[in-house]
Amino acid sequence: MHDTTVHSVSGQLERRLVTPVQEWRIEHEMDSDGLVISIVSERGEYHSFLIGLLDAQDIGEVLRTKGLPGSVHDEAWRLDTNETAGNALDALLSRRSVSPKRLQAPGPTRGELETLLQAGLRAPDHGRLHPWRIIEFPAGCREHLAQVFEAEKLRRDPLSSSRDRQLAREHALRAPALLAFVVCPRTRSKVPMREQWLCAGAALGNILNAAHQMGYGAIMLSGERCFDPIFMRTLGLVQDEFLAGFISIGSIKTPAPAAETAPPSAVWSIWPDFTDEPRQDWHRATLDPRA
Repeated sequence: MHDTTVHSVSGQLERRLVTPVQEWRIEHEMDSDGLVISIVSERGEYHSFLIGLLDAQDIGEVLRTKGLPGSVHDEAWRLDTNETAGNALDALLSRRSVSPKRLQAPGPTRGELETLLQAGLRAPDHGRLHPWRIIEFPAGCREHLAQVFEAEKLRRDPLSSSRDRQLAREHALRAPALLAFVVCPRTRSKVPMREQWLCAGAALGNILNAAHQMGYGAIMLSGERCFDPIFMRTLGLVQDEFLAGFISIGSIKTPAPAAETAPPSAVWSIWPDFTDEPRQDWHRATLDPRA
């Protein structure tokens, strides 16, 4: 549901809370009290409610156009859209990864997790292959997951200290919400592997961006454990699947320091380039004190 501007029954522009709907119908009309109306939202949710007689004329106009820009005065809609786009862009430009150490409960709800996955599914996807999937680790299984993390650490480093093993366990326990991001390319598809990997990366970016816009902190961490065959089989991965990493999501306990931002020139070139000047390596120039 979102705020928008609509024509009221009096003809004036007013701010109202509307939602796009897939289907609507009048269930029951009453002479003076109004009517009972039912809607099915874009998510397939079903709602029924009573609307007063005058309000029914107003909301009926909105529902007839399914809450899309056609129900809104053009100029007012443009202003509203620009404001919404600006807010979304500000959120995108302010996103940064937040360490699990800076996260605390509560994490996203079941409905919010579904919304995050919907955001991932909106990523560009040649062939609609969905070459990625998510594994959720509910709170009740975290202690068992911590044992799996610790066992992998011991396989990789049999001489690891108790402190190192405890850190491995904490990686499975700390975040309020923990998701494994798995890349599963469709090897028999005509879509090139690199395009499928790009799709998975775009989906991951959408999920992290959506979490940020919901007000949560999020980060994806990988590490050597993501390449351990026993570890991957324990999590249910099959042949030709890859464990990209673990997404941690939660409420931000302590803000992270400001992220270092590269200028657009770090990734921007224009073809053909007729200059003889070498392209500046921004990372080397900023990180090397001799630069």
